[in-house]
Amino acid sequence: MLEFLRAIFLTWEFRPFAVGIPLLFGALYLRGWLRLYRRETTRLHAQRRLPVRGWPTPTWRELPPRSRSRPLPRLAEPWRAVAYFGGLALLILALASGLDAYSTLLFFVHMIQHELLLMMVPPLLWLGNPYPIILWGLPRRLRVAVIGLMAQPSPFRRFLRKVSNPGMAIFIHVAVLWGWHDSTLYNLALEHRWAHDLEHLSFFLSGMLFWWNAVGAAPRVRRSLSYAWRMLYVVAVIPFVVALGATLSFATSPLYAHYTTVPRLWGISVMDDQMYGGVIMWESIMNHIVAALILLAGHFRAEEQKAPLPHSRWDEADALLAPGLEDGSVIS
Repeated sequence: MLEFLRAIFLTWEFRPFAVGIPLLFGALYLRGWLRLYRRETTRLHAQRRLPVRGWPTPTWRELPPRSRSRPLPRLAEPWRAVAYFGGLALLILALASGLDAYSTLLFFVHMIQHELLLMMVPPLLWLGNPYPIILWGLPRRLRVAVIGLMAQPSPFRRFLRKVSNPGMAIFIHVAVLWGWHDSTLYNLALEHRWAHDLEHLSFFLSGMLFWWNAVGAAPRVRRSLSYAWRMLYVVAVIPFVVALGATLSFATSPLYAHYTTVPRLWGISVMDDQMYGGVIMWESIMNHIVAALILLAGHFRAEEQKAPLPHSRWDEADALLAPGLEDGSVIS
C-alpha cells in the first residue's frame, strides 16, 4: 500500500488541459470570492452600524429597505470556498497525478480516477456555488457576456434547460458510465490519448450535469427540485452502478484485453485487478447514500422552518374528521 501511494503522489504530469484550466477557474473563483466577501462584510457591518477600518461604509439610509430589516444570505461563505478548492484539488489529482499514469497499467486505479471525476469532484464544485462567485471574478465585459448567454431567451439557456431535466440528466449519466465501460470503447481510451481525454471530459461533464440537480446550485434554469425529489433522484442511479460493479467483480474472464498485454505491477493478477475495480465501483454507491442522507436532513430542517398553519385551519370541529366525513355522513 505504501509503495502504491508513493507511486501515485510522486508521479505527476503537468498538462495544460489537466492543470491549467482548473488553476484558471480557481483564480477566477478566488478573485470573485474575495470581492464578494469584502462587499458582504461591509454590508453586514453597515447593518450593525459598525465601522470597518479602511473600507468605505455606506450609511444606514443608503442601504436598501430589505437590508435594514434582516440580514441577507451570504454568497462568500468560507465553507463554500473550501468545498470548491477541494473539488479542484481532486480534479487535478485525478488528471495529472499517478492515477492517470498508472490507469493504463491497473484497472482498479482507472476506477478510482473515474469515481473522482463522476462522483466526488462535481458535488464539491457545485457546493462551492461557482456561478455567481466566478461571475464576480470575471472582467466586466466577460461578466456581461456570460449573463447575456444565460438570459431567458438565449438558445444556450434553452439547451441547458433541456439537458438538465432530471430524467435526461440520469439517462446521460448512466449512458456515459456504461458506454465507456464497453470493452471496445474502453480499450480505445487506453490505447489513444485523445480518446482517453474525451472519456475523462465526458465523465466530468456528465457528473456535473447530474449533481447540478442534486445540489440545486445556480444557475437555476428550471425550478429546483424539493429535497424529497432530490433524494429519489440521487438514489435512482444506484441500481445501474450496482449492476456495473457486479458485472466487473464476478466476470470469469478478463473484460478488457489491454490489461492482459501490460506488465503486472505489485503482483496483482488481471482477474484480481478487475475484481478490485468492481468493488471500487460498488463502493461509489456510498456517495449517493451519503448525499441522500444529507438531503433527508435538509428536508427535515425545511419542514421545521415552515410557518405553522393559521388558527382557522386547525381549530375547527371538521378539522379532525377523516376525509369524506366532513358532511356528517357515515360510510357503511
